[in-house]
Amino acid sequence: MTKQTKASKALCALIKKGGGQISLRDYMGFCLSHPIHGYYSTQKPLGKEGDFITAPEISQVFGELIGLWFIDFWESKGSPAQIAFLELGPGRGLLMQDVLRAMSLRPALLKALTIHQVEINPHLKKEQIAALLPTPITHHDTLENALKSIGNTPTYCLANEFFDALPLDQYIYKKGAWHKRYVGYDGEKEKFIFKDLIPEDHFGNCTFPMKPESGTIMETAPLVESLFRQLVAHLSKNGGAGLIIDYGYNDFAYGDTLQALKKHKSTSVLKNIGQADLTAHVNFATLLRIGQICPNLSVKIETQGDFLKGLGIEMRTQSLVQKAQDPQLKDNIRKSTARLIESSQMGDLFKVLQLRT
Repeated sequence: MTKQTKASKALCALIKKGGGQISLRDYMGFCLSHPIHGYYSTQKPLGKEGDFITAPEISQVFGELIGLWFIDFWESKGSPAQIAFLELGPGRGLLMQDVLRAMSLRPALLKALTIHQVEINPHLKKEQIAALLPTPITHHDTLENALKSIGNTPTYCLANEFFDALPLDQYIYKKGAWHKRYVGYDGEKEKFIFKDLIPEDHFGNCTFPMKPESGTIMETAPLVESLFRQLVAHLSKNGGAGLIIDYGYNDFAYGDTLQALKKHKSTSVLKNIGQADLTAHVNFATLLRIGQICPNLSVKIETQGDFLKGLGIEMRTQSLVQKAQDPQLKDNIRKSTARLIESSQMGDLFKVLQLRT
């Protein structure tokens, strides 16, 4: 047998315990969130030295405009004196740093805020605390614990590239039936493999907008939906606003969107156990439907490009370019904005789901 990592050995034990396979959702959960071997529990994922770069790493304008969005909502509600600000997946703390910089235009709003962040990575927790000093932070390991701590306080929520990193299920259509995707281990070839089996909770007579062909893959994300329901129920009951920003689609679609990244390059989702980031596109169509049935909640979705343009990113960019003295800095500012809003880059692929009570 080739040399296995401790993570691979632990995963093999879990597969054996499951009778030779575990669901793709459980596989992703192990790879991403295992307290000892999980990617988000142990790695330093962000930045040039990590595995991927998010919008706050590209331009501080991104967070500053989001801060202005929340200022506008706060003033529209009469500038309440007590607000919980909840950030899901806060990264290195740069996004919240930029948001608070914009909010400093309204000192009363800063005074009203208590900051709550959902984070499991000990390395990132330290970076978040350092980035936001002297502002105090309350960290939580789960959304449920965060909402319990916040209680009935009106809440502003921000989730940038959080839901794409949650485990999902995949189903593949073959031989006239949907088969659920599992992960097993091939001892002879000494590698992890996909196993497609007809599950007990088969879709049966369910109909879909498009007839599947053999080999069609469909993704479902029960954990994403469950957490989002918790969030919108909290906002609906207690008041507040939220921005869910991620890459994804807002129409029904088949397809395999699961991917693995390591050092900014694609790799197999069945390799580098606990060492690579696993993500999938967010089904915003489903989130939109969930939000629309909540009482007292207004829901709107648009592309990241349109959202940022509506907040004046082009005017802000031009102002920064005019103030910059170095030609290279001017060019970098323009390129950063283009990366955020151009349809060929992040502008169309990324969506912004806006929640308001």
